[in-house]
Amino acid sequence: MTRALLCTLTGRFTEAVTYNATVFLWIALAVYHGVCRYVLMKKPAYGNVLMIIAGCLTIAYYIYRMICIYPEGPVMIHSDRNLLNFLKEMFIR
Repeated sequence: MTRALLCTLTGRFTEAVTYNATVFLWIALAVYHGVCRYVLMKKPAYGNVLMIIAGCLTIAYYIYRMICIYPEGPVMIHSDRNLLNFLKEMFIR
């Protein structure tokens, strides 16, 4: 999501869509909340509902991409020397 946002902010919209197409939904939602909150000085109507819908759409899009675009398996290579394993070994012995 952050790469898609950075690409959008720098004007590389096609590249942003390849990272995450729902970034435009989140940007529109942020602008809506900002205008309602700081320009109109009122609480955004259905603000929490819209954020939950955007979150569900983002998760659904992610699942769709994992099934259709990367059907052969995970896109990231797993390493046993990652941060979570390091913390686990440090605190749980």
